[in-house]
Amino acid sequence: MKKAGYAIYALIYNFASLFGQASNRVFFVATHNSSETGNCGAVINELEKSGGYKIFKMTKEDENFKNPLKLLKFMFVLPFKMAGCSTIFYDKTFLPLAYFKSRKKVKHCMLWHGTGAIKKFGLDSTKGSLRKLETLANSKLDYLFVSSKGLIPLHKTAFGIEENKIFVTGLPRTDCLFSFKEAFKENEKIKPRTEECIKVLYAPTFRESKEGNEKLLEKAVELYEKIAEGMSENISERAFENITEGKSENIVEGVSEDIVEGTSDKTAVKKTVKKVKFMVRLHPAINAKYADFFNNMSPDKSVSDLVFEDASAKDLNEVLKETDILITDYSSIFFDFAILNRTMFFYPFDLDFFTEKERGFYFDYKNFVPGEVLIDPDSIADYIISHSENQNAKISDFMSFAYKYQDSASAKRVVNLVFGE
Repeated sequence: MKKAGYAIYALIYNFASLFGQASNRVFFVATHNSSETGNCGAVINELEKSGGYKIFKMTKEDENFKNPLKLLKFMFVLPFKMAGCSTIFYDKTFLPLAYFKSRKKVKHCMLWHGTGAIKKFGLDSTKGSLRKLETLANSKLDYLFVSSKGLIPLHKTAFGIEENKIFVTGLPRTDCLFSFKEAFKENEKIKPRTEECIKVLYAPTFRESKEGNEKLLEKAVELYEKIAEGMSENISERAFENITEGKSENIVEGVSEDIVEGTSDKTAVKKTVKKVKFMVRLHPAINAKYADFFNNMSPDKSVSDLVFEDASAKDLNEVLKETDILITDYSSIFFDFAILNRTMFFYPFDLDFFTEKERGFYFDYKNFVPGEVLIDPDSIADYIISHSENQNAKISDFMSFAYKYQDSASAKRVVNLVFGE
């Protein structure tokens, strides 16, 4: 049924494209992220600065086929608008493209939604008829944008396209974060520590199986409960020992100097521990399916200093800006978060299974990720409550690999390359 829909969309597009394309008309397929700070949104903003372009956009809402009006718009209105455009940007694979007839005057540009990748994706993970459709769709691409030379090989195999179609410009979605970072001369000043609260984001990627996705939801709850458990006690032994030994730099900000000075009372230390805001962000592939899961979760009311928030629907860049500590597994989110030079932990509770039975990786997982790998939720909770040490050296090395340009001009480079400005 889906293949028939793709073919019908392409049929209408191919017919309408016979009437020609205007050089100033640009279409954006922003069905993964339609926000202003996403890849498509950042390029749209750059084009609007230049002026003279007529912009059209397709979002995830347009794919709501349960709504008859949305379905009619998708099948009969959007193909006509797209057909009149000389440049089309995509932030994920658009399968109707597999049936498009190539037009010399039309440029197809891929702004893939992931800044980088450690888990295999695209043609490196798909099989059967879906792989065939993706291969056909990707063969129509003229531009694929990446953030560094080191990421070209994996994108080449994931999309099955020639290397001369892959361009190192940086990803526009990171402009917002680099701009946020550039506003401060010292990295320490960008940490949102003004509030007496440490903000923790748990952002795992999705699993291919229902059981796997339900397992990661259980792990999210377990992490929350472990943090609650740790905060309801006095303080971890490590934190108490660090304070009594005068190692205040290893404790979360907010520990008063008079406590560091030779105290032996753990209950006194407890009062200085910051509040914790525990946020969870599910991958868009499973967010809608499990939207009600966290609504039914009852926060531990005995721990008033612990707040829970489902951040799945919020703008990703805005969430990252307010995050002090990131916990993730195989998601590419750490490529973005590394820009802010803040602490991150990796929680691959099913590493062996994911390696052998799911997608697998492009790099050696434990050696590649720019943060400490922990598989014990108690250890993660302990770090959150009592530890604020950053892995600056490892993050710095990672940034050198992942980003050729460490600035907020990726959207501008993309526009200059595609439109020759």
